[in-house]
Amino acid sequence: MKEIKEMISEFSSLFADSLCIICIFLSGFLILINIYHYQEISYKINNEYINSEEYKANKNNIMILKEKINNISDNKVSQSDYFIFSQTKIKLNACLEALENSSFYTMNIDKVGLLDLYNFNNELTNNLQYKCLFEIDYTISSGIEEYNSSLDYDLTEEVENVRNDIMFYGDYLKNQLLANGSYYYSTENSKVSIYNDTLSYYNLITHNYNKLANETDKLANWFLEEFGR
Repeated sequence: MKEIKEMISEFSSLFADSLCIICIFLSGFLILINIYHYQEISYKINNEYINSEEYKANKNNIMILKEKINNISDNKVSQSDYFIFSQTKIKLNACLEALENSSFYTMNIDKVGLLDLYNFNNELTNNLQYKCLFEIDYTISSGIEEYNSSLDYDLTEEVENVRNDIMFYGDYLKNQLLANGSYYYSTENSKVSIYNDTLSYYNLITHNYNKLANETDKLANWFLEEFGR
């Protein structure tokens, strides 16, 4: 009986040791795969947009608009329109300041990766579109209604459409970018897919930032036309 107990004890010990070795092997295998996958998703593409005329024009336009808006005096603004003038000016300045200091318009990198794209997209959807589209449009449209202003403003529907597009594609990008950071077994196809996806997301983000810049320009120019006469 004593021999049987010793045999069972030895077998249990051997089984436990074997199980421990298998677990260590599997853990090491998974760690190596994840390290390899991290290297893959850290792949970066050339940041060609930073040298494009469109990008340079948008950056330059932000500075020009800031100067023009701050040079407008309130001397000729009627009492009924003063609230709209003052609050819209504040919102426009906040928007242009946020754009000027954004990670997208201050980037000084030759290559961009998935993490860069995630941060650009996150800043656009969580901050910039709200400051530059929603707050400015709401300030103007609600001010006109509240103070029975005669100002001619018809950009609300267009602003809402641009915001909806940015948010829709922003959510899509966020989900796709997070999915690319998930674990999977690497293959040649997955490597090609990561490269193609990075390029596709890069193009979509630059497109969204350009849409935001164009719509902000329209809102700023409406302000300049109405109050800069």
